[in-house]
Amino acid sequence: TLPADDLTSNTDYDLEFLVANDFVVYYNHSIEGGGMDIGQNFPRIIRCLYPDRIFKHGMEWAAGHGAIGFRLLADGICKTMHLVESHQSAINACKKTISNVPSRFHGTVSMSHTDTLKTLNDKLQFDLIVANPPTYKTHLWNISNFEHAPMYDWHRISVDKDWQAHQDFFANIKKHLAPNGVILLQEQKFGSSVFEFEKFIADSGLKIVSAFVEKFNQYTWYLELTHQ
Repeated sequence: TLPADDLTSNTDYDLEFLVANDFVVYYNHSIEGGGMDIGQNFPRIIRCLYPDRIFKHGMEWAAGHGAIGFRLLADGICKTMHLVESHQSAINACKKTISNVPSRFHGTVSMSHTDTLKTLNDKLQFDLIVANPPTYKTHLWNISNFEHAPMYDWHRISVDKDWQAHQDFFANIKKHLAPNGVILLQEQKFGSSVFEFEKFIADSGLKIVSAFVEKFNQYTWYLELTHQ
């Protein structure tokens, strides 16, 4: 886990995405996987499901450059945010963003650089966990959904081979979910349905509260989980 004061600026990420008038998220094309697009629907969905609720400790799993987590922080939905990501380039982009956050957000963001939640600090507890993770379990033709991303990056961003990362998430996240905490994942209708994940979830000690599609985006579905 990397506390904010250990993070150093990185100048290799010169593209900017605003999550507030004075809050810039830095990135490059090789690490953008939808967080700046469908990921920005999270605030609307969360406010619909949990009106007026403010979450003390948020976490974004498979965070990439953190566009979702930083947006939830900027909108005041979460008081603190922890980003979990495996790809070094995405970690470096998050470092640059954290080094340049507005002063009111100093000390509110931390990170874990890992490809398994088994290594996450046992003391970390979150009352909101969100993700827009890789949404296909195998490569789909030789076409990228991300206009500017090279094919190699499209495969890395979009494919969770045989749902290995999802299985790791479901198997290890329960101990990090606060007693009243909720998990909200974004998935793609042409990549999966709730049935692929039912057994993983049941074995983990979590339960499915709902699985739904919002009317503004018929291709993205949401999975809402809590403790059993």
